[in-house]
Amino acid sequence: MQSALECFHKEHENEAPLVYRIYLGFFLTLFTIMSYILNLLLLVIVTRTSILDRLFCLHVVSLTMAGIFYSLANTIALIPTVVGYLYIKDPWNPILSTAENLGYLALMFTTTNIAVDRSTVFLLPKVYRFLRSRYIVFVCFSSIPWLCSVLVNVHMTLEGCFTRTDPYTLAFTYRCR
Repeated sequence: MQSALECFHKEHENEAPLVYRIYLGFFLTLFTIMSYILNLLLLVIVTRTSILDRLFCLHVVSLTMAGIFYSLANTIALIPTVVGYLYIKDPWNPILSTAENLGYLALMFTTTNIAVDRSTVFLLPKVYRFLRSRYIVFVCFSSIPWLCSVLVNVHMTLEGCFTRTDPYTLAFTYRCR
């Protein structure tokens, strides 16, 4: 059985030119640093001030943490691959790239959770009042996206579907199992 790196090389025999790697690496690093700064700034603002509703604040914290996790994958897997010509072999490639999938799923599920929360305000006001009156229930409700993200990641891992950093396309991918 061929390794994932051999599979990636077979699909894309030509490597990206050095100039392309430098430009992509520069902008990827720049935007990742900006993402960290803005997400951490938002996290401080949301947790230290009363600018947002106390319960909605939990959704924003979840979104912010998901953004940080998503950026973490760039920091530990994609940027070293792009800038340093680093070819990460299995099992480290899927392990380091898991943060990308976890962050993406948490963003997606949190957005859905916010939509459900906002819909209950208008469609099910009694349910919404119940959630608001019991803070611990709302905390559990707000943690559902992360629980789902972890469960989906575990399921994908058990099925053999891993996120990997492809050193030839300079992106995350699910190809080459």
